Amino acid sequence: MNALDTVIQIWWFVIGAVVGSFLNVVIHRLPRGESLVWPGSHCPHCGHPIRWFDNLPVLSWLILRGRCRDCGAPISVRYPLVEAISSVIVGSTAQVVSTGHWGQWLGGIAVMDHAATAVLLQVLSLAAFLLTVFVVAAISWDGQPVPLVVWTPCIGITVLANGLMSLWPVERHVPILSDSPLGPAFWADLIVGIALGWAADIVSHRALKRLNRAGRPDVHSWDWTFATGMAALVWPAPVGIILGVVALVLQGWASSRKFRGSRKRAFSEVEQARRLRGGVLALWGLANWGLLFLV
Repeated sequence: MNALDTVIQIWWFVIGAVVGSFLNVVIHRLPRGESLVWPGSHCPHCGHPIRWFDNLPVLSWLILRGRCRDCGAPISVRYPLVEAISSVIVGSTAQVVSTGHWGQWLGGIAVMDHAATAVLLQVLSLAAFLLTVFVVAAISWDGQPVPLVVWTPCIGITVLANGLMSLWPVERHVPILSDSPLGPAFWADLIVGIALGWAADIVSHRALKRLNRAGRPDVHSWDWTFATGMAALVWPAPVGIILGVVALVLQGWASSRKFRGSRKRAFSEVEQARRLRGGVLALWGLANWGLLFLV
C-alpha cells in the first residue's frame, strides 16, 4: 500500500465510526418509536445538547473519561463500543474487498468503470449487511422487538448491487457478491437460505409464545428470515445455505433454554429470550464477518 492507499483506507475506518455514532441513535430510539433526527444528541441525564466537539466518535468519550461535560453523569461504554465495532466492520470490509489498492480503484470509480464500481458496490452491500445484523442483535439484546424497517437500507443496497453486477460481465477480484447473479445456483441459495431463516423465526416465535404466560401481545419479528436471505444475496452459493443451517441450529438451541422470570430481575422471561436471540444473532454476524478473510 502506498500513501494514498493508506489515507483512503483510514478514511473508511473513520466513516465506519461516524456511521456507528448514528447507529447508537438507531439502536436506542427506533424500537421506542422516537424520531432519529429530532431532538439532536443530548445527555440522557441532564438533557443538555451535546456539543459537536463532544460528539466525535470514540475520541470524545475517551477525552471526557466517559462522563457528561455539563452534569458529570457517566456515559455508557456502549456508545464508543458500537462506534468502534462499526469502524472495524466498515474498515475491514473495505480493506479485504479492495486488497488495499484504493488508489488503483479511485480513478475507475470516478468514471464509473464497471470493475472499479463493482468493488465499491461490494464494500457497500457487505458493510450494510454486517452493520444491519449488528444493529438487530443490539436491539434484541436490549429485550426490544426489532422494527422491520431496520432492514430497508440493507435490502435496497444489496438488491441494487446484485442487479448491476448481473449486467456487468466483469471479473470479480473478491467473490463476495454471488458469482452467478440470477443463475440457478443463485436462486437455489436464496430460496433455501430464506426458508431456513423462516424456520428459525418460527422456532423463536413458538418459544416466545410459551414463555409469554401473561398473555401480553408479542410483536413477531422476522429477523432470521431477512438475515439469511441477505446472506444468500451477499455471499456466493452455497454459503447462504450453510449460514441458514447455522442460524436454525443456533436459534433452536437458544429457544430450548429455560428462563425464570422474577420481579427482582430487569428482564422478564420474554425479554430474556429476546436477549439470548440477540446474542445468537451477534455470534452469527461475527461468523459472517470472519468469512471476509476466507473467501
